Amino acid sequence: VYYEAEDGQLNGITIFKELSGFSGKGYVGRFENPGNSITVTVNAPSTGMYDLSIIYCANMGQKINTLTVNGQSVGDVTFTENSKFETKDVGAIFLKQGKNTIGLVATWGWMWVDAFVINDAPNAAKDVTSKLRSSLVNPKAIPAAKKLYDFLKSNYGKRILSGQVGAAGQAGDEGQEIQRIQKATGKLPAVWNMDFIFESNDCTWRPQNPDITEMAINWWKKYQGKGIMSAQWHWNIAGKTGDFAFYKKDTTFSLENAVTEGTWEYEKIIKDIDRVAGHIKKLQAVNMPLIWRPLHEN
Repeated sequence: VYYEAEDGQLNGITIFKELSGFSGKGYVGRFENPGNSITVTVNAPSTGMYDLSIIYCANMGQKINTLTVNGQSVGDVTFTENSKFETKDVGAIFLKQGKNTIGLVATWGWMWVDAFVINDAPNAAKDVTSKLRSSLVNPKAIPAAKKLYDFLKSNYGKRILSGQVGAAGQAGDEGQEIQRIQKATGKLPAVWNMDFIFESNDCTWRPQNPDITEMAINWWKKYQGKGIMSAQWHWNIAGKTGDFAFYKKDTTFSLENAVTEGTWEYEKIIKDIDRVAGHIKKLQAVNMPLIWRPLHEN
């Protein structure tokens, strides 16, 4: 179903007809100032998910503007530069039965909008299941790790575990986030996530007395092994400025060489893996399993 932009509620924008290829009586633009917006009212026959497309022209360069549904921001939409009206598939949005509003608010602005198009989203649920291994890949995994894996399998596709990420380089640090969660819900998250971000050999600072491993063990003992610890590793190496960094652009490190024996990169990463593995071995010594996310987002 087409909802022509020129029939919507215009805020700081006007109707134009100079460009060719538009539908209806015209199109709207140019969203010159932040907050300029177009809002159309759409009708949903039933409550559910609907596919949204926007017919636009961005002949003044790529633009990013904010999409709203029923007055609430649902995220930014990037409109690729083009020279004629084209369709931008935004994705699925949730609409309630009856009247709803869909809007586009200028962030970057400077573009043209011809129409909003709503289609029924497929009703059939997508199969997002995966084939799970019956056991861990390491046959020597400690019993606690096997028990945790069985617990995750038993909840797969049925429940979502709550979790909280700790401060960088900390473990089990129950700061404001945990306090607010407990105050609001009366419960604590099942999963706590820590980060070995400062544990590479090139890091010039890391927590001491207690170190990150001691923090994790203290947390584990406090809750008598009833929590689940997850860990990621933003891997740091000496940066171009003399300090440490974990983005490739800030270092001289070649990731390709890291898997080539005989290179300094290979020796460096092996030494860092050994160091972090030593931390994890300390957790193993107290029978503490870990959900491990190495080389996080790198």
